[in-house]
Amino acid sequence: MRFFLKRGERTVLRRVLGRCPYENSDHLCQHQCNGELELMPLVCRVYPRHGVSYGAVEEVTFEASCPVIADLLVKQRERLSFQEFTGTVEPVWVMENEDPKFLEFLLQDRERILDFLWKKERPLHEQMQAIYAYARQENDWISRNRMEHLAETKLSYDPIEQGDYYIRRPGGYAFFSIATMDHMLLNYVNYGGLWLRNPKLYDLIRRYNRCFRKMEVSRADVFFHERVEAMLREQPDLEDKYRSYLSYNLQQLYPQAYENYFVLRQVLLALLYTQFLMLFDVLDYEKLGHVSDATRQRDVLMLMEIGTRHNPKMTENLFWVIRKEFL
Repeated sequence: MRFFLKRGERTVLRRVLGRCPYENSDHLCQHQCNGELELMPLVCRVYPRHGVSYGAVEEVTFEASCPVIADLLVKQRERLSFQEFTGTVEPVWVMENEDPKFLEFLLQDRERILDFLWKKERPLHEQMQAIYAYARQENDWISRNRMEHLAETKLSYDPIEQGDYYIRRPGGYAFFSIATMDHMLLNYVNYGGLWLRNPKLYDLIRRYNRCFRKMEVSRADVFFHERVEAMLREQPDLEDKYRSYLSYNLQQLYPQAYENYFVLRQVLLALLYTQFLMLFDVLDYEKLGHVSDATRQRDVLMLMEIGTRHNPKMTENLFWVIRKEFL
C-alpha cells in the first residue's frame, strides 16, 4: 500500500499508466470489491456523492462521471431539485467564510436563475446569454462592495437591460466561440498522453479536428449553431437535456462563490461545460447522421466530465482561456 503513496503537501496515490493502482481489469475499485472500504481515500468512499459544507448549510449532489448518474442525467428532461436528507455524508469540500447573508443570497439567487431557466420562454442560447449578462452585472456590484444594489439587477432578454454585456453572436449556440473552444480542447484537454488515459475522449477530439479545424472562424460558429438546431429538430426535447445539465452545473457550482465572491466565474464554467456537452453531441451527430442513442449520450457525458470538470488544474486552465479570450 505504501509503495503507491506519494507524500508532499498532501498524500496522494501514485498513478500507474494514468490510472489508480487499485483499479482492476473491470475498471472497478479492488478495495471496494474486497469490502475493504477503510482502505479507500475519502473521495472514493463517498463517490459518486459530492458533499460540500458551506458552514451552516451542507449540500450533497452527485458526480456525472459515474455511469449511473450520467445515465440519469441524459434522460432527465425536467428541473433538478434538492430534497431534505437525514443521513450523513462526510463533505469532501469545505467552503470557509463567515458571511451567512451572502450565502443566503447565493442560495436564493440560484433558485431565481433556475426559475428563469425553466420558464423556457426563449431558446436555450438566449437564456444562456441572459444569465451571463445578469451574473456579469451582479459581479460588478459585488466587486465594488455595493451589495445593496444586487436586488436591482434584472434577468432579462432585453439587450438594453443587458447593457454592455449583451453579445450579438453569429452562431447563437456558440456562446463561447469555436476558436475559444479550440484553444481549450487542443492545448489543455488534449494533454499528457490523452490517447492512453482516455482514448474515447481522444477519439472525439480527433473527430473535432477533422470537422472544425479547416473552417474559417466565423463559419465554425454558424456551423455549430446549425448542427445544434438540426439535432433539436430531430429530437425537440434534447434542449431540455442541456437545460437540465446546465441546472446541474449551476446547482453544484454557483454556491461555491461563497468562498471568493466570484459569482461570474461559477456561471461561466457552468455555461462552458454545457457547451462542451453540446459540442461532443454534435460530433456524434456528424458521424452518425442522427442523434445518438441514450447509451452513447451517457458515455459522452462521462467522457466530458472526466476530461474537463474533475481536475482542479484543468479548471484553472480553462478559466484562464475564458478570461483571456472572452472577458
